[in-house]
Amino acid sequence: MNPFSPRSKLTTDCSKTQLRRLLRVLATTRKALRAARAREQLARQRSQCDDLTGLANREGFACLTRANLADPLPLDQVCALLFIDLDGFKAINDQLGHAAGDRLLQIVGARLTHAMRAGDSVSRHGGDEFLCLLPQLHSEARAMSIAQQLVGLIAAPCELGGIRVSVRPSIGLAFYPRDGATLELLLAHADQAMYAAKRDGGGVAAAQR
Repeated sequence: MNPFSPRSKLTTDCSKTQLRRLLRVLATTRKALRAARAREQLARQRSQCDDLTGLANREGFACLTRANLADPLPLDQVCALLFIDLDGFKAINDQLGHAAGDRLLQIVGARLTHAMRAGDSVSRHGGDEFLCLLPQLHSEARAMSIAQQLVGLIAAPCELGGIRVSVRPSIGLAFYPRDGATLELLLAHADQAMYAAKRDGGGVAAAQR
């Protein structure tokens, strides 16, 4: 075919038009895929986030914890799980209302977040319960010292609707690898230690021996 014939020019124009259409379709498809991935990522993040405090929820904390437990620790390090329960929270919630109770949970969550080191994790476990994961500690004594500091930090008074209130935490500690190699075992030990702290009068940190 003569490349300079009218028919050849028409064929070339058609090919260019089809190519432009194809490129537009590809661009639209890429944009739609990026949007779908962004929605999926956002949905995954929301499913792992506590709506009230902005902290990780149970699912999010489980993912973070299992990632930390996946690799063996150096022999000179431990990982601590802290189970925190707010003593007297129900009374505050009943007396001042749910809005005040929610605000108190937000304050406690913010205080915990501010106190964490790089690499630590904090979550709202549900209700008035929080969890903290402290990896790469050089001793169980260091974990207990941090927990005792958190007792004082959480118990510091705050204002709710113009009323000065204070809530004391009971904190139970469990240690990896001593108390178990799974999140479930660590939670069970930390929960038992937390109830031991409550039996001691609350407002303290405790670990099983």
